[in-house]
Amino acid sequence: MDWTTLFPVDPTPRTVDLPTYAFQHQRYWLDGLTDRGADPTDLGLVSAGHPLLSAAVELANGGGRLLTGRLSARTHAWLGEHVVAGAVLVPGAALVEWALRAADEVGAGGVEELALQVPLVLPESGGLRLQIVVGPPGADGRREVHMYSRPEGDADSTAGWVCHAEGVLGPAPEDEGEGVAEGLVGVWPPAGAEPVALEDFYAQAAASGYAYGPSFQGLRAVWRDGADLLAEVVLPEAAGEHTAFGIHPALLDAALHPVLLTGQNTTDTVWLPFTWNGVSLRAQGATSVRVRLSPRECGDESERTVRVTVADAVGAPVLSADAVVLRRASEEQLRRAQVPGTDGLFAMDWTPLPLTPDGSVGATSWAALGSEATPDLDSLIAALDGGTPAPRPSGVSARATRRDVGAMAADGLMSAERVLKLLPGLAGRTTAGRVPVGGGDARSRTRR
Repeated sequence: MDWTTLFPVDPTPRTVDLPTYAFQHQRYWLDGLTDRGADPTDLGLVSAGHPLLSAAVELANGGGRLLTGRLSARTHAWLGEHVVAGAVLVPGAALVEWALRAADEVGAGGVEELALQVPLVLPESGGLRLQIVVGPPGADGRREVHMYSRPEGDADSTAGWVCHAEGVLGPAPEDEGEGVAEGLVGVWPPAGAEPVALEDFYAQAAASGYAYGPSFQGLRAVWRDGADLLAEVVLPEAAGEHTAFGIHPALLDAALHPVLLTGQNTTDTVWLPFTWNGVSLRAQGATSVRVRLSPRECGDESERTVRVTVADAVGAPVLSADAVVLRRASEEQLRRAQVPGTDGLFAMDWTPLPLTPDGSVGATSWAALGSEATPDLDSLIAALDGGTPAPRPSGVSARATRRDVGAMAADGLMSAERVLKLLPGLAGRTTAGRVPVGGGDARSRTRR
């Protein structure tokens, strides 16, 4: 390159050789912080101390609680690795963990029941606003809990909030005790347990619709102990911070993965947790656990029911669920869950009636005010009182006569004035039952 054209000075600046190695790049931007809100206390709330639930507030009208948060695959990258049937699905284990956090917030003992209503699917862009609503205590100490979401920036949408789960939080037991996890303490694995091969387990799961990323690939070993399945599960480092969770959702989700080894899996449906019953959290912050899944007969091929017992590496209890019911879900159901409610962009419109060559309304079911037969409203009422049949379906057209069309075209306010003069009298006659207004061929409709 001839630098003299850019530096026409004497002497010409000296050139130097560029280094032969690639330039070194080092970023100093902080990732994952741009979407975080202000301190909840600045908004009159209390920090929930939870990775997914930002704030908590005690409702002033009866002892209820509200926990709020925001979900996004950008700010919570590990959630984006739970892909089921092509949808980025928030695992049911996360909703159970939120219910356990809500139970802790109000002093309840655990989750008596949590039924999932609609899959919670993360959008491709943007985030979801989340609300966990806990009702006031009943006479027996139980509280209802509901979980809602709506797309971020959709506050004015007529679709409203979507309820994803509802259930009941139970009162704390009088004497919970420490205890041990039955069947998970002592020698591990138990004598007589038969190992199950796990080669290419997650590759085969992906072929069946469960495309779990590294954060959800925590299953390490599985054994059969009679009808039960035993498993060893760890929380992968990719799942990130875990201490603020009661139990990390990725760890609890992986505890259910051995269910995929039972029965027949298909490529057009997937198994998803539907209801959780009798869930109790006994220890927090576990990263390596032993799991026992005990099947229960349900008599329905479309369901699988298991009792779940989770213990730490020495057999101390972590979590138990009396029954977890899994049901089949189709890809179409998950696709529908990805489409947020819309306001439809509806608008009012009118279908005009055709006019005959003489300018009158073509439909015989209409009485046209301003015509020779009915020059005004009083003449129409007099005709009806005299026995003339009312038009059916009935309608009234306040149209202009031929002689004043030009004037009305020059001044559109004249037509509005005619209608305004007509309406009071028409309303009075309508209440008397003489001129029913409505129906006809000119009707309102909605359209997108």
